[in-house]
Amino acid sequence: MRVDYRAGMISSSTSVSNRLHHVDALRGLAALSVCLFHLTTARPGFPADGSLLKAVCQFGYLGVEVFFIISGFIIPVALSKSRYQIVNFPQFLAKRVIRIDPPYFAAAGLSLLLFWLASIYKGTPFSVQPAALLAHIGYLNDFLGLPWLVPIFWTLAIEFQYYLFIAVFFSLLSLPDPKISLAFCLVFLLIGLLTSYSRILFYYAPLFACGFLCYLKIQGKLNNKWLCLLLCLDFLAVYHKMGLASALASVVASALILFWFVKNDILIFLGKISYSIYLIHIPVGTRVVNVLSVTPFFRDHGHLVILLALIVTLVAAYGFYRMIERPSIRLSQKIVYKRAP
Repeated sequence: MRVDYRAGMISSSTSVSNRLHHVDALRGLAALSVCLFHLTTARPGFPADGSLLKAVCQFGYLGVEVFFIISGFIIPVALSKSRYQIVNFPQFLAKRVIRIDPPYFAAAGLSLLLFWLASIYKGTPFSVQPAALLAHIGYLNDFLGLPWLVPIFWTLAIEFQYYLFIAVFFSLLSLPDPKISLAFCLVFLLIGLLTSYSRILFYYAPLFACGFLCYLKIQGKLNNKWLCLLLCLDFLAVYHKMGLASALASVVASALILFWFVKNDILIFLGKISYSIYLIHIPVGTRVVNVLSVTPFFRDHGHLVILLALIVTLVAAYGFYRMIERPSIRLSQKIVYKRAP
């Protein structure tokens, strides 16, 4: 299986557009699972502990692991398709910043606004640390020991570190000699096993490496035997670092990336707005839960509250996508890579 750059297709019975659609669907599932995890844990004991909804959604945090695996796969695919070279690093970084940062800053501003409104409603002082706000600009909060406006922003810091890393070392992953690509993956994986600080990219190397191996498979650099062997090694590394649930999530995500060719329009739509869902589900969705859960009627209808909070979150995310994220996407697409002589 090889990538045909001129046609923009992966040569096999499956086109790259279908693959990207199914990866979009997987991204939509990941965003939905993270959203439901936070909605069902926003208030202790609500919905009731032991309920089926609570039992299922308690594993929704694994959507973060799936996002990292998807990034490990889809960014190399995009770089290959665009024939990225290291001389294109400034353009790549500009595209990523324009694509990611405006929605990120808008979500931070929305959180500030809601904090302020909540302080007025409760009659409590409104205060934020200026240093913590400024640290958001460079995703530096964890390194400086400062709080995030929205807790899940730490994952964006990991993603941004990954963008810098892959932009510099992509050539090692894309060289014609598969031995160099495999050596790169193994060294990356080894560094991950030796890293204990959980707020830097290398701690999550086993997850991103899953995506790398899926990429090498569709590039024709891995046969099935080597793919199974290396993925098993990778799954063991994920298990060692993050536990059984994360290892199982990486198995499922890798299998879906490589073998799931179903096209589902609802999941594809969720995938399209997944970044917006991810950014605002805590400031918007969890507030809906917090407000409704203390009202007399909804207090005993936890499942209904979660459903309403989810609907409000999805509607708000779609509006956020249309007003903030989509313009950023279009602006980033105007930046093209300059070819080296």
